[in-house]
Amino acid sequence: MTDVMVRHAPLCRELVDHVVGPAGTANQRRVLARNPLASDALLERLLDLAPDGPEVAAAIRVHPEVGGRVRRAAFLAGRHDGTALEASFKAMKPCGRQFLEMIEAAPHEIEWILSSLRHCNRYLEAPARRIVYGLLAETAGPEVVWALDLERAGSLEKMDARVRASMKVGSGEPLRDTVRDRRRMESAAVATADRFGLD
Repeated sequence: MTDVMVRHAPLCRELVDHVVGPAGTANQRRVLARNPLASDALLERLLDLAPDGPEVAAAIRVHPEVGGRVRRAAFLAGRHDGTALEASFKAMKPCGRQFLEMIEAAPHEIEWILSSLRHCNRYLEAPARRIVYGLLAETAGPEVVWALDLERAGSLEKMDARVRASMKVGSGEPLRDTVRDRRRMESAAVATADRFGLD
């Protein structure tokens, strides 16, 4: 009965405490990690329960609503299992929004970003990939992006047009333009919300 409740029901404190506590089973915690109503705080708690780590972390990696910081922690928990990480990125496909949220939670963790991109680049939507490339060009330089996109595409002809433009001029500006465009759009959206009193 508890398994069914943690899968579908809105989550009450007593139910959560039972599942997370010593009376809860590994299967109940895995099921709870898949509940779309589970909060980031709860998912982080589940992630900290070491004995259930791999299965819980896998569920959190593909959770539809988890925030970037906790999703990234779930990916870090599985960092030594490349096959599992690849499967998670594939299950999230298209994984643009989720990946961007993880990047925004740790924009200067360059090694982690590069390692993750090697697993997920083929599953990223082009608009999200361009934003990630722009962020990388800002923090690590355009050469890193050139190498990554060549690895993804397999040939110069199949590389992203903005990456080719960046290579042609020998600068990261064409890549950073995408980030600047996004920031302008976000600022305009915030200004509009403020003007009309929207949250």
